[in-house]
Amino acid sequence: MSCNSVRYSRNGFVDKLESNPTVVWNKKVPNTELEKFKKIVEKKYGQHFDSYWDLHKWSVENYPDFWKEIWHFFDVIASKPYDEVFVKTGSGFLDNEWFSGARLNFAENLLRIRDDRLALICYDELGNYGTVTFAQMFEEVKRYAAAFRKHGLSVGDRVTLKFLDPTIIFALDHFQDEGRQIDLFEKLVAASESAPNLKKMVVLATRQQTVNRLSEIRKSMLLEEFLESGKNSDGKVPDLVFEQLLFDHPIAINFTSGTTGLPKGVLHSAGTFIAVLRDFGIHLNLKEGDTVYTYCPVGWSVWDNPIPSLALGVKLLLFTGSADYGERGFTLWDCFSKYNVTYACLTPACFDWLENYKTLAEPGMKFDSLKVIALGASPSKIRNFEFIQKNVKKEFFVSGIYGATEVFGAFTGFDLNLPGYASECQVPALGVDLHVFDEQGRSVIGKRGEMVVKTPTPSFPVYLWKDENNAKLNETYFSKYPGVWRQCDEGWINPKTKGIVVIGRSDDTLKQDGERFCAGDIYFGIDKMEELQDFICVGQDRWDGETRAVLFVKLKKGITFTPELKQKIIDSIAREVTVDIVPKVILEIQDIPVGTFTAEYLVKY
Repeated sequence: MSCNSVRYSRNGFVDKLESNPTVVWNKKVPNTELEKFKKIVEKKYGQHFDSYWDLHKWSVENYPDFWKEIWHFFDVIASKPYDEVFVKTGSGFLDNEWFSGARLNFAENLLRIRDDRLALICYDELGNYGTVTFAQMFEEVKRYAAAFRKHGLSVGDRVTLKFLDPTIIFALDHFQDEGRQIDLFEKLVAASESAPNLKKMVVLATRQQTVNRLSEIRKSMLLEEFLESGKNSDGKVPDLVFEQLLFDHPIAINFTSGTTGLPKGVLHSAGTFIAVLRDFGIHLNLKEGDTVYTYCPVGWSVWDNPIPSLALGVKLLLFTGSADYGERGFTLWDCFSKYNVTYACLTPACFDWLENYKTLAEPGMKFDSLKVIALGASPSKIRNFEFIQKNVKKEFFVSGIYGATEVFGAFTGFDLNLPGYASECQVPALGVDLHVFDEQGRSVIGKRGEMVVKTPTPSFPVYLWKDENNAKLNETYFSKYPGVWRQCDEGWINPKTKGIVVIGRSDDTLKQDGERFCAGDIYFGIDKMEELQDFICVGQDRWDGETRAVLFVKLKKGITFTPELKQKIIDSIAREVTVDIVPKVILEIQDIPVGTFTAEYLVKY
């Protein structure tokens, strides 16, 4: 297999161009927000766009004008208007000031709806359920803000769920996941002792023993006590004050997965919300009353990424626990049906699990509201698309999505009036100049290479937490291709469909006998083998200068590693992918050495 050729296998791996890619969507949706936005730009700038690709070309060649129109399309609330949309402040890719002079507040823009429409739907794996209206959410924010002020929180301080030299920590004493009861009390004690600048640890106590032992946690208080402390002497909650800050004022820190070195704290500005509105409002065509569901752990950027979409009047469906936990018979399909989910963003691994355990949609389930399912966080497979459509039995848009913690959102987008193809991300997002570079830094189509972005957007990070002189940021993202953002992922652009196929981490690339492939390619070939519990494939540099792939497999209980099983693994990779990439060495291992859940997740999938 040449490293420059690509094909689809049955599982969705790409190593050679397929003449007839699998079409999973080819409908027309009238009156989309994307179409409305296009007409505004055409009229204002005297343009005529025959296709999405024409609009996209304009958006990256005129990106200051594009982001100005996004600002106005979504009616950004600002106490002081911007002077200029884009000001270059230095020679670096990120040396920019967006919407200079503007004064605004992130929360004020999110909380623009304050009536009795539903904002949040909350449920857990035990079947507990609750709702919060926009009016109730506004009042809750008001209570929290008052308490924060009472306890000395000010501009520049950090409120955390994980450690960033926090001023205030919010903590839960216990939770359930996959039926397991997990007690966190001792961790809270340790956390309070290791935060030197801690003012308060606010504890949501679910057990009486936590209340009884609260004094063991340094500077702790119960959540309700904390909220009550913000009230005035007359017992009323003070009015909510929206501090008016710069567009690039820091708003959130999310951590990367650690696949490009140690996890990095990516600091994002308040301005990221306009990129999220582009994604949810224009590309996803979501409107007031639609329901958004993302299944991911706290701390991952996908967890807090949908929050700005509240400004559109959509509902967020929040789930606590594991979607795999089926003690009460409530599955992901029930979730889609019962809560009228409009848009869901999930991982391919989630659908692998549902398929492997034959968790299917049942008769009577209704998916009338479902419009879009996006598969992200790892390369998607053709069979993921087939499984989804077979179960839902309804024509709706399903696509891959490519994003990153570093941009608090997506590099790719959707046009509901263009065809969609299995295992591809349909289009680059508006305003994102996404390319694939070869080793010489040339933009290529139809060949594997590095995913890069050539022009800045407001959603790129302000900086990395505790990264002196931006040394880590520059080394990771700019050292290989100066002047463009390198995301450290490998992929290719299909010249037939223009779709983007993300293969995996570029630093996950293996070489063997002149072939170039990713560990994920191997995993695609064996992920349905019932004998295997887990696996990891790595490259080994040999004494003679050659490199070979080594596959370690952890077997399920009761399974023995025999020559027959080894041959079955070889045959599976050869059949599902190609014989050219079968690892030279396949060994049994008792466990997979990973540091975190996230690392394990990315390594395997």
